[in-house]
Amino acid sequence: MKKFSLFFLICLLTISFTKTNIAQVYYPFPDSNASWRIVQYNYPPGQFPPYLQLFDYIISGDTLINDMQYVKITRNDYDIACSRTILGSYYAGAYRNDIAAKKVYFIPPEENEEVLLYDFSLEPGDTVPLTYNNQLYPELMVWYIDSVYCYNEYRRRIVFDYSAIIEGIGADEGLLEPISGYEPLYGRWCYYQNDTLLLYIDDYSCTISTDTCVSVSIPNNNIYTNILTISPHPVVNISHICIKPLYNDYNNYRIFIYDITGESKMTSSFTSTSITINKNDFGGGIFLYRLYYKDNILQSGKIIIF
Repeated sequence: MKKFSLFFLICLLTISFTKTNIAQVYYPFPDSNASWRIVQYNYPPGQFPPYLQLFDYIISGDTLINDMQYVKITRNDYDIACSRTILGSYYAGAYRNDIAAKKVYFIPPEENEEVLLYDFSLEPGDTVPLTYNNQLYPELMVWYIDSVYCYNEYRRRIVFDYSAIIEGIGADEGLLEPISGYEPLYGRWCYYQNDTLLLYIDDYSCTISTDTCVSVSIPNNNIYTNILTISPHPVVNISHICIKPLYNDYNNYRIFIYDITGESKMTSSFTSTSITINKNDFGGGIFLYRLYYKDNILQSGKIIIF
């Protein structure tokens, strides 16, 4: 699996190499009203094609195990063609905070003994311990510490090799997903608390192009309406994709076109108010597009090519 981590808009990354600038308040994992929504790209070995998964973890109450209180986690798997359809829902385990030690422990399903899930006490140069989500890389070392600013809070972030962990939230790969040791994993996730999006990696919408049931979230929808048009449409030979830009910096407007499997077919920045597409570059079928201004999704829809 391949992944790259990008923090956009909501969370301003402030790199700091001295302890005086790093978040001093420790934020434990939440005990209620939180969810982690994950879009994961899987690349199986051999000749098997890559595939997408869409799922989330939600807090589903608390429980006593071995006379200690834990927060229960439920995982919901969704149909990538319609995220309103739940394919399955099951108990994913339970965690507890050790606030004094700045650690989080986890009990997997059908087990009674806890294992370390996260250690947020690590400092630069420390060896990353083996945990539930790091069982393969005993040689990982902390490169540096920085902080992530989210809604008037600084969350401590511990960076090592191709991954990082964030206080009270989890790892680049997700809440329980295996940490990458030597190559970036590709996927994206969004973290919500009290129904508010606090942090995201790679894409604030956490939607996928194959999802026909949920429209892409568009900021200030009353402003960003019908910016993009296609003429003639359906495309039978050559058509023009035209935009009515809110600003004249055309290079910051980008269009991404995918086929219905999610494979990218075209990526282009605008140099004027229109670009040309040719049927011969696509073949026939139904394609999906997203129009971006910088890192904001302004519009999405379908392109039909005969």
